[in-house]
Amino acid sequence: MRLTTLVFFAFLTGCSTHQTTLKQDGGYKIYAIEEQKIFQLTYQEITSIVDDEIVNEIDGPERGFSTRMTWGLDWYNVFVKIVPVEGVSLSGKNVKGYFVELGGKGTYPTSRPQKIIDNIQKKLEESGTGVMVSSYRKSSYQFERDRWRLNEKASARDNGDSVMDRLLKLKVLRDEGVLSEGEYQEKKSELLKQL
Repeated sequence: MRLTTLVFFAFLTGCSTHQTTLKQDGGYKIYAIEEQKIFQLTYQEITSIVDDEIVNEIDGPERGFSTRMTWGLDWYNVFVKIVPVEGVSLSGKNVKGYFVELGGKGTYPTSRPQKIIDNIQKKLEESGTGVMVSSYRKSSYQFERDRWRLNEKASARDNGDSVMDRLLKLKVLRDEGVLSEGEYQEKKSELLKQL
């Protein structure tokens, strides 16, 4: 009876995984790679391993990708996050970079999540951008959207100016004689269309 209960409990709890490229050789390693490239590299490695499964984008304070692997009635959810960080290199220089973190959970025992993180780690090492750091802290992403497009340049983060702020700046430029009245009216009408 005890054995049956133990086996049943083990079946219900399933499998879970947590791996990171951050902890290496007894220290921390971040990759000073371009944001667009790390998103592309990660996406390509995930899609090369998960066959025909759908890969979704994770958007939020930490971004990355997720997929659900299935086999029969079993499933395994994989979440791969690309985390922006700033650190202090062993030589004392400030470094901005990223690390990749993989987490997963499900009832489907598969080696594919380990293959994903291993392949990402290999590609990051091949990039030659790894830097050992003595300390690190989370940072912010460089791009607001279009982070991992494979064929187009990503859009720069919006500077945060509202339409009202831009209208006020436009008025100041007109009042200082930088813009003519005609240029001012044209730009003003363009901005008002955004409201």
